[in-house]
Amino acid sequence: MSVIGFLILAVLAAFFVFAPKLGIGRVKNVDAEVAQKELLLERLDEIEIDSSDQQSELATDIAADLSQARQSTTQSNSGTSSKWLIALAILIPVFSFGLYNGLIDRDRNALRGAEAVLTLDAETGADELEHWRIRLEDYVVDHSDDGQIQFLLGQVYLKQSKYELAAGAFARTYEVSPGDLNVRVFWLQARFLAARGRLDDMSRNLAEEILSDSPNLPIVLEILALDAVAIGQPDQAVAYLNRSLAGLRDPARIVSLVAAITELRKQFKVPGIDVRIEAEGEVPHGATLFVVARPVGGGMPYAVVRRPAMLLPLAVRLDDLVSMSDMRTLSSAEQFEVVVRLSRSGQAIAQPDDWQWISEPFQDTAALSQEDLAPLQALLTPPQR
Repeated sequence: MSVIGFLILAVLAAFFVFAPKLGIGRVKNVDAEVAQKELLLERLDEIEIDSSDQQSELATDIAADLSQARQSTTQSNSGTSSKWLIALAILIPVFSFGLYNGLIDRDRNALRGAEAVLTLDAETGADELEHWRIRLEDYVVDHSDDGQIQFLLGQVYLKQSKYELAAGAFARTYEVSPGDLNVRVFWLQARFLAARGRLDDMSRNLAEEILSDSPNLPIVLEILALDAVAIGQPDQAVAYLNRSLAGLRDPARIVSLVAAITELRKQFKVPGIDVRIEAEGEVPHGATLFVVARPVGGGMPYAVVRRPAMLLPLAVRLDDLVSMSDMRTLSSAEQFEVVVRLSRSGQAIAQPDDWQWISEPFQDTAALSQEDLAPLQALLTPPQR
């Protein structure tokens, strides 16, 4: 904006200089000439002259006097205007150039290209990261309220494993941009790593704040799961990891988290039922598998598990850890049925081309606590055309 302002002021200066040459302002001279003529006529009417020759001579004298006055005034005004225009033409560019130099942040311009730290690798780009760390640190000494630079500095610290410094940089960025989701996520991550894999009350509140805006954000749910494992709550870790799977698209991460859930479940037993699922025929690429415990005939589910169909065949467990809410758990249901649905679109709402299997109704939910309860065997087949 400072460059644009400088150009605007320079154009205005040129306008003032060349305005007289373009004829701007001549209307006033014409008006003055008309006024002089009217004044002349009034003077002649007021004076009684015996001779027409005398009247003519007097008119000539008055006209000459007025012409001389007009010329003197014009020359005087022209000289004064020209001096002011020349002065303005000189002062305005000088002032605007000074304003431009005052507004421009030369130190900030020296940091052009600093965004490269976002893509630099911590190992292969170590030297370049260190180069930017020094420059960014020098800048924030006098510009601590520059959120963008603080964010970049936090990224450098994070890649250099300086987690406490990273948390401080992201905290200052958060003060400038409290609504930015990326800032909050990186701040949470830095705080978690600085505390060696534990969350304090402030970090947990930050995590819940993030999830209120983005309920299935994988990185935040995984941090909460790791913290739950650290404090001896594997069941909560399973609940968080199940939620995180809904937001993942990376096959390798999905497989890894499913394996982690299986291992965590070995540490505890929650009443529920296992469902083993197979598919007959070629599974559509990119399809999503939904395993749902719901009221018989349909209604709001008690528990839901979502998995990529590429994992078939697989086994999942329906229990209170995958309930829709704490107020609507599977163990509180009087009766339910299990629906296994393979969705081509990935939408939770059933579509005509979905593959679907439905179990017989469960009338006694107390049986869920029996360890010898046989798992359900679900076979998915393509819909009949």
